[in-house]
Amino acid sequence: MEKTQVEVPENVIDLGLGHPSLSLLPMDMLKASADKIFQAKDPTFLQYGPDEGGGYFRHMLSGWLSEKNRAFIAPESLFITNGISLGLDLVCTCVSRPGDTVIIEEPTYFYVYEIFKNHHLNIVSVPVDREGMVVEKLEHILKEVKPSFIYTIPFFHNPSSVSLSGNRMDQLFSLCRKHDALIVSDEAYQFLNFSPQFPVSLAIRGMGNKILSLGSFSKILAPGLRLGWIHSTPDLIKKIAGTGFVKSGGGLNPFTGRIVGAFMKNGSQDTHLASLKETYRKRAERMLAALKTCLPSDFEYAEPSGGFFVWIRMPEERDARDLLCKCEANGIKFKPGYLFSETGALHNFIRLSFSYYKEDRLSEGIERLAKVL
Repeated sequence: MEKTQVEVPENVIDLGLGHPSLSLLPMDMLKASADKIFQAKDPTFLQYGPDEGGGYFRHMLSGWLSEKNRAFIAPESLFITNGISLGLDLVCTCVSRPGDTVIIEEPTYFYVYEIFKNHHLNIVSVPVDREGMVVEKLEHILKEVKPSFIYTIPFFHNPSSVSLSGNRMDQLFSLCRKHDALIVSDEAYQFLNFSPQFPVSLAIRGMGNKILSLGSFSKILAPGLRLGWIHSTPDLIKKIAGTGFVKSGGGLNPFTGRIVGAFMKNGSQDTHLASLKETYRKRAERMLAALKTCLPSDFEYAEPSGGFFVWIRMPEERDARDLLCKCEANGIKFKPGYLFSETGALHNFIRLSFSYYKEDRLSEGIERLAKVL
């Protein structure tokens, strides 16, 4: 019987997995926080909760996010979700109708295509380069199209690992004010920066624009918690909280939110996050060192400054689909570029992840890839 989303045979190294290692999931620390909650003998967190999310957890999250972003984030501007994916689905329900258009980046996180297609939305793509979304291209599109929203992954992008530059960000805000366009910012990797420079959430930096910033504990604590948030203006938060799904459900995840709130209060989240960032930084360095040693010189990639991924451009004549077939026969896997394209393009790109394996295994994986090449 399967225990997790993906089960990897021992003889296979799957560098496509954008997951944390099982060893990085802090069972003992979470258990200690859960024990404190149960010892308090207050069963309210086992009851249906407020539509926007439990007040205790939103208060704790408000303080934690305010400290990290160095700007006050009111609890009333937060809505608690079951992770970013459900948050994005709720956004589609609230701000779009079948037949509407959404603008996305190419490449982008591949599962968003399914979410948008489930809502029968038309998709228009904007390219990404080393400074993030090419806003100049977006400007031409907005002259022709009125989208329900613009979906972006501004920090440590999945799959490209780039972050939206400050100039591009300002251009994006200016353009969206001009066209009254809503920005939906997927900030799953915001807190996984390797350098001291911390990226401030778009909902804060772009204040005055229509922005929904989506965050998650999946990458900074544990995916199985299914816990995240939406940060926006109180009026947009109330609109999302007013959906039938939320009202019928009695809020999203009050049980987990209460435990994670205690986890944040006692400082465990900060301790765990610092450890995670150091682990991922070391793993990224090991993967990059192996790539530099093993890959052909005409393979191009940017060194990530955070997040989970390395995005590699192969020569035009290479095809990631064919390469993957040969790699699988030799015990190595990755994510081919066409998955991250709405049209199935990007045939000569591959995405590698350094989040799942320890350093020695990462080096071995790159050596296997090099042998197949």
